[in-house]
Amino acid sequence: MKEHEYMALISSDRDFAPVLSYLRDQGHRIIHVSASMIDQNMTSLSWSHINLSDTYTTLCKINMDGYTVFSTPHCTVELAELKRHAPVDADKLRIIDLTDKTQIGDEDLSFIVSHLNMYWPDPGKESNLYFDIKKFGSISKFRKLLSEGAIWGNLPYVLRNGQSEIFFTNHDHTFPWIVSGSTGAGDRWRSLREKR
Repeated sequence: MKEHEYMALISSDRDFAPVLSYLRDQGHRIIHVSASMIDQNMTSLSWSHINLSDTYTTLCKINMDGYTVFSTPHCTVELAELKRHAPVDADKLRIIDLTDKTQIGDEDLSFIVSHLNMYWPDPGKESNLYFDIKKFGSISKFRKLLSEGAIWGNLPYVLRNGQSEIFFTNHDHTFPWIVSGSTGAGDRWRSLREKR
């Protein structure tokens, strides 16, 4: 127990708080590593804290190689349009239905949606906001609202090798499809952007 300079706990599970407390009381320096919201109690029990989501925004259990498309059953028209103009064959697009828990679990859904700057309309208001799970109560409630079509965001949302590439927007823009900062994305999706 004494043959180390630091120990690291890589978890956001608050059940580890008693362990952190015990180790701190024993004089150990614990680095708390998480990939989600910082828990103040766990942070106060740790010598230092590292939030992986600050740097590794694509960290999740879903393999992000190639093209990944996040969508819902309410985006059929936009998804069909996306497939027609994709720079690769449609069967090379990995489409994930955000309303289907078998395709994406609650933790991954929460992580992805909150770290891709996806926006969702504020129910009852005309303005949009960036995703805040507290606004909807829980990830389960958010998924339910998505399933019912009560909320919608910038879907379909395309990533290429884990990086944002293009997404549909409900704003009244000249182009309904917005290309993200990924190198070469504008050329890859030119036909979709110029079709109108």
